[in-house]
Amino acid sequence: MFKVKGIIEINDDEADKFYVDGNWCVEHQHIIEHIKDQGSFSQECYAGLDENNQKDVVLQISQFALFIVAGCDSVKAERDSNNNASELDAPPVVPHELVKLAPRHFISDVLNIYRPRLDRFWSEEEIDEIEVEQRDLIKRYNNDQHIEQIINSYKHTVSFNEAWDKIGVPFNRLRQFCGGLATAFPNTTSVESDFSILKWEKDDNRSSMTDLTLEGIFQCKQMNQIPIL
Repeated sequence: MFKVKGIIEINDDEADKFYVDGNWCVEHQHIIEHIKDQGSFSQECYAGLDENNQKDVVLQISQFALFIVAGCDSVKAERDSNNNASELDAPPVVPHELVKLAPRHFISDVLNIYRPRLDRFWSEEEIDEIEVEQRDLIKRYNNDQHIEQIINSYKHTVSFNEAWDKIGVPFNRLRQFCGGLATAFPNTTSVESDFSILKWEKDDNRSSMTDLTLEGIFQCKQMNQIPIL
């Protein structure tokens, strides 16, 4: 509608023709054309304004347009590429995520969040081992070229076990801690997803399906996640 562009799409010599906000921009002329597209009444009202007021109108509409676009662009999907329920802010649990965290941030942003739960089941020594192994992982990544190459080769599709097995160093306590974080607990999104599949499969024409049959359907839908041995 407004022909909004990314700021990388405009040249420096054309910058004065655009209104820019954040990563987005819109050309003044396109806003004027949009006003005229609204009909004769809008054209007459716009033409009746002095130059300063015309500029103010164009500015207000430009701000509104970019506010909408920036807002839509910041929306995060609650489903992943396989259309499964997805956590928006999943904690770091694999080596290539953990090496990017300074130890102080790992402690404050990850470990301390779950410390009350850890205190109930783990000793202070075991919790300290998590910190030590995370620092050791960063140290090995920075000083061992082989481990650095392995971790840098990871893609977003790498599985949890594959990511930890490949580095060849048994960070047992850190891996155990991260394995607990990687275990997804039922949340609103995942539960609603299952109910959505249930209603889709058990429709009006299949209302007599037994629980065992429905369970078979759910298992079949997970077939692509089961490794082939």
